Amino acid sequence: MGIVSIDQAHDHLNITQSSTGDDAELVRFIDAASEAVEMYTGQVVSPRQVTERHTVPDSGLVLLRCCPVLSVVEAVPSGAVESVDVSGIVVDPAVGQLDVRAAGLGGDVEFTVMAGMPSPPQRYVAATLIIVAHLWQSQRVSTVGAAPSFGNDGLPALAGFGFALPNRALELLGGRAPNLP
Repeated sequence: MGIVSIDQAHDHLNITQSSTGDDAELVRFIDAASEAVEMYTGQVVSPRQVTERHTVPDSGLVLLRCCPVLSVVEAVPSGAVESVDVSGIVVDPAVGQLDVRAAGLGGDVEFTVMAGMPSPPQRYVAATLIIVAHLWQSQRVSTVGAAPSFGNDGLPALAGFGFALPNRALELLGGRAPNLP
């Protein structure tokens, strides 16, 4: 599931909701844009289950690679068939840290967690829609005989070529494109 819905993409691109002929392509663009936003921010934005294997240190504190963490779904020790009771695992959602001391876990454990944001910041939603629009428009421009033009970011560009992540989206995500003044 992407950060934005197909209906939001339709609205942003001024495509009527009843026009569904390009929905498969739009869904691919939504998924690609959502992955780009998550990669750029280093956070799981679209809520989903994530499974990670960790060796529990003596401290009993496990730092997951994914964050934010909404809940622990299961914890299966190495060699076990079933999950242990996860109600004793304390979650620090913002950093993705699990305190497993009360659950008595040690050794190698496979954790399945629900990660993501229940309501992503509007700037993440806007950035995703900008990237979707950029991917959509770059597929619909003829480059045959086209002269260089200026893109939405004011930089000279040939139609269909340029940055995969427009500067407007990067600015919403808190950054800039590399090598630009």
